[in-house]
Amino acid sequence: MTADNIAMTEETDKPVLSFWDMTVEQRDALAQEAVDKAKERMHRNGVAFVEVIDGKNYLRHPDGSITPSQ
Repeated sequence: MTADNIAMTEETDKPVLSFWDMTVEQRDALAQEAVDKAKERMHRNGVAFVEVIDGKNYLRHPDGSITPSQ
């Protein structure tokens, strides 16, 4: 790995791998973290999001309830 492939985070000053140097598992974890943050932000703003359960679409509301999506 070269210095060009390493970035420093502003919060911790720890080196961070380039996306292209990450393993599949690291990329998956990064993607899941982004999804979790987006879901949290949507609920914080009162917006429901779509979940697929057994091949059917449902709305997950900020209060945690689930309703069928149409």
